[in-house]
Amino acid sequence: MTPFDRRTFLSGSTGLLLASALTPIPAAAQNGGWRFVDDRDIEISLPHRPVRIAASYPVLTTLWPYGIHPIGLIAHREPAALPGLAQAGVDMSAVKVLKSAVDGWNFEAVLAAEPDLILTHVTGDGVVWGIGGDTADQERLESIAPILALRGDLPVEAGIERHRELARALGASTALEVGRADFEQIVAALRQTAAEKPDLKILVAAPGDTSVFAMSSGPEFPDLAYLSQLGIEIVDGGMQDLSWERIIDYPADIILTDDRGGIPQLDHIPTWTRLPAVAAGQVYPVWRYQPPYSYLGYAQAYGPILNVLRTARKVIS
Repeated sequence: MTPFDRRTFLSGSTGLLLASALTPIPAAAQNGGWRFVDDRDIEISLPHRPVRIAASYPVLTTLWPYGIHPIGLIAHREPAALPGLAQAGVDMSAVKVLKSAVDGWNFEAVLAAEPDLILTHVTGDGVVWGIGGDTADQERLESIAPILALRGDLPVEAGIERHRELARALGASTALEVGRADFEQIVAALRQTAAEKPDLKILVAAPGDTSVFAMSSGPEFPDLAYLSQLGIEIVDGGMQDLSWERIIDYPADIILTDDRGGIPQLDHIPTWTRLPAVAAGQVYPVWRYQPPYSYLGYAQAYGPILNVLRTARKVIS
């Protein structure tokens, strides 16, 4: 298994093409209650603003710096393998792990946590992050607490604003601007660097012993799509497993791999060692899978990529 888990992606970690423009509907108090219409057009109604919240990894790391601290984590890995938790300042001593693998839920832990609300992402075709197509799991979770799902495939700035809206509804206020200045500065620097080095090609991939999972610059990966809009050339691997014989058809000056693992140790594979980026020492484990939809989260995700671009050189003709 490579650091990028294919089943994690296929179980609904990101989404498909945004089919239509979303019209966000804010939360509202009604007779002392709380309501919010999520991105499935489902209205969540509670007698009070939710306090005990369980959240998927991408949503939890988005909300934590805003001062919204979920009490339960839903993830596809153990917390120690999720560097985004530390970057978001999450205090895991105050958070119960409710799911830490691609398959299987700890329903006893979910019950014990007594959440008022479960927050997660949803794809364009309605697949809920952490649940996939398992309707039995979804029904069991909904018997414990309502599920509120936001689109996990929105363009970067639209996604940031939609999650800020949720944070406001949950009680956040002054912290909503955290990281904004850094984000804007890094985006400007990325755009300038792309203009200065227009020929650099970047492949974002998860190499394994038998194949390479190559990411896409399409809407399935909003972070990569945004980099492409800034003028950075992302090699479109089509979001597919490529055999080692086929990876040579996707030449790149730089290879970025998942930041949850180090540089792949694949010197026993001749094709790997012959790739121009590998031969030039331009393989960097700095790609943040599922950055938090916040200014802070994207500043932290893009900062290392900016550093790579500033020092990288052209190695393919």
